[in-house]
Amino acid sequence: MQPKDKLNLSWNSLFPAELIEEHDLGTPEKRSVYFMNLWNEWEATEIDLSKYKKAFEIDGGIRYGWYIQNPAREFAKKYNIPEFWEYQVRSSSVRFKDADMALLFRLSL
Repeated sequence: MQPKDKLNLSWNSLFPAELIEEHDLGTPEKRSVYFMNLWNEWEATEIDLSKYKKAFEIDGGIRYGWYIQNPAREFAKKYNIPEFWEYQVRSSSVRFKDADMALLFRLSL
């Protein structure tokens, strides 16, 4: 598989065409506003991840390593929760759309 194919596959899994059309998110500006609004709506489910960071370094550096080994992303992968639509990670915080899923994640830490 070519790198461009991997990028397209990744893009399509993050932003399925039917959801992009349904929410009229055809431009980066519209997506930015939409997902920022979701982030703001989900404030009540915010969990601070700063105390769960692991000290490590990978070839891409510490920031890249934190992205890959982030406990919220590992949890979401395990439960097949789509990033951006059901949860978002920003800096050292995660917010979930569903309060029950946020509670389950908090219990898993």
